[in-house]
Amino acid sequence: MGLTLNELAKLTELSQPFLSQVERGAAQPSMRSLNRIATALKTNGPALLAGPPRPGSTTALSRHDDDSTVMNDEGASASSLIAGSARSLSEGLGHLTVTEFVGGMEEWPEPYVHEGEEAVYVVSGAVEIQVDGMSPTVLGPRDCMAYSGLSGHRWRMLEPETTVLLISST
Repeated sequence: MGLTLNELAKLTELSQPFLSQVERGAAQPSMRSLNRIATALKTNGPALLAGPPRPGSTTALSRHDDDSTVMNDEGASASSLIAGSARSLSEGLGHLTVTEFVGGMEEWPEPYVHEGEEAVYVVSGAVEIQVDGMSPTVLGPRDCMAYSGLSGHRWRMLEPETTVLLISST
């Protein structure tokens, strides 16, 4: 977007040195910080986790023990966050992102708006999704909801200790 790190720092309320470390791969943001960065860049966290497309790449492989997991903020209010994580399952593919979320937010975050479409699939537990113009919808295991990324949307986990989500976006 042509922003300097100082401009991005102001938009995200994160420090310029921290953003510089993230950009160089010397630090990994928490899920909360990742969402702040994504919102400022008018994209979503899964797209940032997936990274830029690798030219000529036609496959992505993600192992359960890789080190690309982003964790919830340490020291966050126990009432709003349960130890949770997110990791890209489609790193480098480009137009498709698949992200696994394990545990996490019990309270509503600010709505996300981004290009493309998004689908949320509940592997286990329960999640509540709110899309602009609709009442919140509860999804349980094996339920899926898809919507336009241009519609403001947000989700929270109703059973954060047991919830696993797959979120795919284009």
